[in-house]
Order: sequence, then structure tokens, then C-alpha cells
Amino acid sequence: MRICSYVIRGYDIDYAAAEILAFNSGRYVRFDQEKPVLKLYKFYYSNLWQGIILVADLLLLILPCIEDPPFFKNVHIAVVITLECISLTIMFIAFILSMYQQNRGILLKEAVYPYVFCVVFLLNVIDMITFYTLKLHGKSFVRWSRPLRVLYPFALQTGQNDYKIEKILRSIRFLYPTEFHLGTIRRIIRNILRTLPNIANVLFLFLLSILSFTLVGVGIIRKKGLRYPDGSLYFIDYFDTAWDLYVLTTTANNPDVMMPAFNESILYCLFFIGFLLVNLYLFMNLLLAVTFSNYKQHLQ
Repeated sequence: MRICSYVIRGYDIDYAAAEILAFNSGRYVRFDQEKPVLKLYKFYYSNLWQGIILVADLLLLILPCIEDPPFFKNVHIAVVITLECISLTIMFIAFILSMYQQNRGILLKEAVYPYVFCVVFLLNVIDMITFYTLKLHGKSFVRWSRPLRVLYPFALQTGQNDYKIEKILRSIRFLYPTEFHLGTIRRIIRNILRTLPNIANVLFLFLLSILSFTLVGVGIIRKKGLRYPDGSLYFIDYFDTAWDLYVLTTTANNPDVMMPAFNESILYCLFFIGFLLVNLYLFMNLLLAVTFSNYKQHLQ
């Protein structure tokens, strides 16, 4: 008689207990089976740690009230630097703990939010260092990374089943004309983030096409010294021209952006016809089709 022996490792019990807790809480966590993840999971999703992350995220969102140009002008710059550094440190620690308890190979293959966090965090740090360095030298600088701070809750995937927030939203849903589901919004945002890498190639080609047409347009029209009816320069500055041509693909400034060239010579219509055929009727439709197709695929 053959006796089959099965050795249960401590990690297996630890992993099974963590999976049960995550399943009962409605969370999908890609646990690493080779690590003792139970204690780390309990700590990461404890009310204490989630509260610390929430406070850090709120600090990042309200920092513009005391950053330059401040709404509250009596706050010293050292206080602003300290609060931002503490908040970013907490966010980084939360990201490391989240990555440590999960299987990184599966996580990086299936999920998008680790990449989102890395990009947002890196841009935020670069912007912070640049801002305070120039500030100490008496120069002004705009904090362009502020809008990215709203992505931290989604990039960390914190509070995936925060029932307290859901109860609050349910209690005030009578204020809204339609039903409000937090899970639906998370699912929509997750699908949008998953769709972005698939449309990046088409978007890159679209922007490259606009920049190429801008280079040609500035080269053939710049020497004419033309101006818009309001007196502003026409096809002189490269970036202004690129922006005008980009807006032209939305037909918002059509045909205003083309009229000064048409008044100079009707032959310039060939340039704009080629631009509209390639960018408006080809790339814009292609971008719309790729976006819809990939979003529908991830939605299923």
C-alpha cells in the first residue's frame, strides 16, 4: 500500500487565510504564495493604515491652498515642504507594501495601477524638487503636477471595499437624480486606464502627424508675414501653430485658421486639404474606433 504524504507549509495556511479574508471582504488581491502575507494584509487594510493613507491623500489635495500662490498666505514654506514630503512618503510606503504582498509577475501583467502610480509619483517628485529649488532662488514656477494628485487613490487601489464610504454615498443618494454606485465608477476608470496603452500607438502617430504638418506649414507660410484679423501672428511660432492645427481637427476654429492663407493664395488650400484628410478624417476616426473597440473589449 502506498501512503501519500502531504506536507502543509506555514505559508500555505497563511496564504489560504489571507485569501478567505480577501474573498469575504470582496477584494481581489493577487497574493504571493511564497510569503507570509496574512499579517501584512491585516495591517494594510486595517482602519488605522487606511486612515493614514486617507489623511495623506487629503493633504495632497488641499496643499494648493497653502502652496504658491497661496490662499492662506501666513503659512511658512517649510511647513508646506514638510507636509508634502510626509504625504508622498506615506503614499510610497503604501505602494511598496501593496506590491510586497502580491505576486508582482501576475500583478504587472494584469493590472495598470502600478504603472500609473510610478508615473504620477515620479512626475510629482520632479515637479516638487524643481518648484522648491527655484523658489529658494527667488524664481517663480507653476506646479503643473497638481491635477495628477487625484490619481493616487486609484493608483494605490486603496479602499476597494470601503463600506463606510459606500454607506455615506447611499445615505445621500437622494440628492442625485440617478442611482450612484461607487463600484461602477471604479470599473469605468479601471477600463479607461486599461484602454490607454492600446491606443497609445495611434495617439502617438496622430500627434506626430500634427507636428509634421506644423513644420511644413510654418516653413511655407512664415516668410509671408501674415496675421490673423485680430492682429496676432499667423504661422510664426511653432507651438502656437501646432495648437491651432490640433484645434482645427476638432473643427472648433474652422475655417478661421485657414482664411489668412487663403487670402494670400488659393494654392495654400492644398496644404489644409491634405492636413484635414490625414488628421481629421483618418486619424480621428481611427482613434475613435480603436478607443471604442478596446474599451468594449475590457468592459466584457
